Amino acid sequence: MQKFILALSLCLLVSNYALALDLPLRKDYPSVATIEVDELHKHIQDDSAIVVDVRSDYEYQILRVLGATHIPLGNVAFTTRIKKLRESTNKAIIFYCNGVTCKKSYKASLNAIKEGIKNTYAFDAGIATWARSYPTYTELLGKNLVTEKRLISRKKFAQHALDPEEFEQKALASNAVVIDIRESALRTIKLFPQRTRNIPARRFDDAIAYAKSRNATLVIYDFVGKQVPWLQYKLEDAGVSNYYFLKGGVENYKKYMDKTKS
Repeated sequence: MQKFILALSLCLLVSNYALALDLPLRKDYPSVATIEVDELHKHIQDDSAIVVDVRSDYEYQILRVLGATHIPLGNVAFTTRIKKLRESTNKAIIFYCNGVTCKKSYKASLNAIKEGIKNTYAFDAGIATWARSYPTYTELLGKNLVTEKRLISRKKFAQHALDPEEFEQKALASNAVVIDIRESALRTIKLFPQRTRNIPARRFDDAIAYAKSRNATLVIYDFVGKQVPWLQYKLEDAGVSNYYFLKGGVENYKKYMDKTKS
């Protein structure tokens, strides 16, 4: 009886957590069917769905739903691959991305709907909610997460995220290795051009090794601050502690510069 009560309590906890989530983008995608965290868990347990991660490769490699298929939304062959997936199975296809402010799961579903692919859903609560709700069904850096305690907290991230003025000071220090992890198409504005190395996040292992060998401070920026939280897992896993991110990315730095000039 006690075991039953405990199991019921855990189920209610997960369901209540899902209900408490603010999912602001649902109103913008009324034609997309969505699925809750406990429903996704049941599909995985019953093997009644194919779960598709539509994020970038490096995000998928860092944290993912256990057993998820990777088909990046940004890949030119996305539609073709989803069509082939549907041809191979009648199971539900469930797309997911990072979290409640990420549009990729909705866009993937819309893409499928336009191609006449039915029985598709968006798990719009995203990988962050999933990992906290079902850590034993989550992989972190290729290993079972086991417990949500291994997830990096917002407080831990905030300790390494600097406002533009502080970030600039770190970037100009003599022992700093400044790294721009944006993809080339997004590098319309370059910060600290004489000091910055352009290394996309997916090729970041060499930068970590270089910084560790020289006891350097890693000073890292992206476009809007959305990529660096995932990179933090790699840094912590590699035993790096001397690193800083630009809060809000280059877009926030631009606002800082505009304000300074005015």
